[in-house]
Amino acid sequence: FKLQPRLLKAFRHGLAKAAQATNAWVFTGGTDSGVMALVGDALSDAQCSAKMVGICTWASVMGKDRLEGCYGGTREMVREAPNNRNAANLEPHHTHFIMVDNGASPQEAFRDAFAHFLGVPTATVALGVESD
Repeated sequence: FKLQPRLLKAFRHGLAKAAQATNAWVFTGGTDSGVMALVGDALSDAQCSAKMVGICTWASVMGKDRLEGCYGGTREMVREAPNNRNAANLEPHHTHFIMVDNGASPQEAFRDAFAHFLGVPTATVALGVESD
C-alpha cells in the first residue's frame, strides 16, 4: 500500500487532527498491514490520545495462541514473523481489539458478529470506489 508523499503527509496529519479534536474512537481491521498500519502509525506518531479499536477474525491473527484465555485482559504481543497470506500481526498502536470468528469465512464471521453486537439484522453492503 503506497501513497504519494504529499498525500501521505496530508492523510496522517488530517486523521490525527480530526481524531484528537473530536475525541474519536477509530475502528480498523486491527492488523499490522495496509491502511490499518498507516492509521496506527499516524495516530501514534502524532501522539494522539484517540482510542483505536481493531476488529478482526481470530483465525487471521498471527500468534493468537498467546491470547487464549485473555478475556478482557491484556497480553504482550511480540512480532515473531512477518505477515503472510494466512495470518497477520496485530497493529501495535491499537488500544483495544475485538476478535470475532464463527468458523465461516472471515467476511461472514465479522459481519455476523458485528451485526449481533449492534443488535441489527445482518445485511450485505457493497462499497464501490471510483478512481480518477
